[in-house]
Amino acid sequence: LANKCIDNGASSDCVIITSGESKPDNLLANIVASTHNAPVFTIGREMVPAVTLRELKELKPSKFIVIKSEDSIFPNVWESFMANFPNAQFDIVDATEKDLLSLNVFDYANRQKTDWSSTAVLSYKECFEDLITLAPYMYKTRTPLFYCLTPKTIREEVLETIITNFKKVIVVGNTDEIQESCLDLLRNKGLEAIRLVGEDTYQANHMINKLMEEKMASLGIKMNPSVLISSSWQPEHSFTLGAFAGRFGMSIVLEDPGSLDGVSRAIHYIQNKASILDKIIFIGDDAVYSYRDRQLLERALLLAQNKKS
Repeated sequence: LANKCIDNGASSDCVIITSGESKPDNLLANIVASTHNAPVFTIGREMVPAVTLRELKELKPSKFIVIKSEDSIFPNVWESFMANFPNAQFDIVDATEKDLLSLNVFDYANRQKTDWSSTAVLSYKECFEDLITLAPYMYKTRTPLFYCLTPKTIREEVLETIITNFKKVIVVGNTDEIQESCLDLLRNKGLEAIRLVGEDTYQANHMINKLMEEKMASLGIKMNPSVLISSSWQPEHSFTLGAFAGRFGMSIVLEDPGSLDGVSRAIHYIQNKASILDKIIFIGDDAVYSYRDRQLLERALLLAQNKKS
């Protein structure tokens, strides 16, 4: 995914490194990928994949932007990684808590004098599926992501940054993840606060894609006629998908071949978009999507296109 972003114009001289085992860190990397026109590479908490190291040595970037939280990358692994690039610049954005990391990422990206959206996204660190669906919109519109400290607490520094810089907040997550008191706090500070939440992963994915595509159209941003199908049960395949989907302007449909609801909602999305879709791109190998899984959605697209024609 990183190489395809580079082929499409992302920088090969400045790259982002984050942990391939931390969902919240990867979602924040999506924001920096947008502001710095950079691809995202992941390394492990306890090791650096040989394929990643080999690729980066070939690229020879002069600058690494590292987004990490406590224990997301072990110190010895990180020291070993840096030793491979003795002449490179390393900008390290880190924090012990995820909400502070989101604040530090915003402050770092802000050094670029970023032309931010007037809207920010607020969520909880474990709310991955809904946020990865919204990631292309955040990437395209430069909409930053902030995390709550707890489901009922927005840290004062984070709250002040949101109040100072934004007019509207999209709260992603249910009331167990972010309590209504957080929205009331934002509204009492004069901000518009709306919640995006679905009945389940697949209904939320469908709802967020619909809202995102409508908003993109209103802004004159044309969406790509291809759609990405990604696994909801193996989310590690989607960790860096936000920057890729954002750069190429693609929607992300979450699907689980073992879930009837997940498959039916994916088919429903494809059929509704049949007149504009020209390609379905599956993220993951045969262990994620078998030939039969892929064929089912491909045939749904072909059947819907034939009906419309």
